[in-house]
Amino acid sequence: MKILAPAGDTTTCANCRFYAAANAQAGECRMFAPDFGEDTRRASWPILTATSWCGEFEMRFVPSEVPPCSAPPSPPASAPPSAR
Repeated sequence: MKILAPAGDTTTCANCRFYAAANAQAGECRMFAPDFGEDTRRASWPILTATSWCGEFEMRFVPSEVPPCSAPPSPPASAPPSAR
């Protein structure tokens, strides 16, 4: 059975749902639309490190396997009524 589990236990960009990793150390924040820089005609998202953080953090959830639970023990079979 699959469930969604938190991506990590820290509130860093690497575990945020808006973070798009470029490599193990850095990525883009896609919380808002890309913005044009002052010295370029090209829009881009902010580039930041995986260990950065901000006040807009939302936990990213990833599929996770859950071991099946064992069935509860069945009740004992009742004894047949005794003949009189």
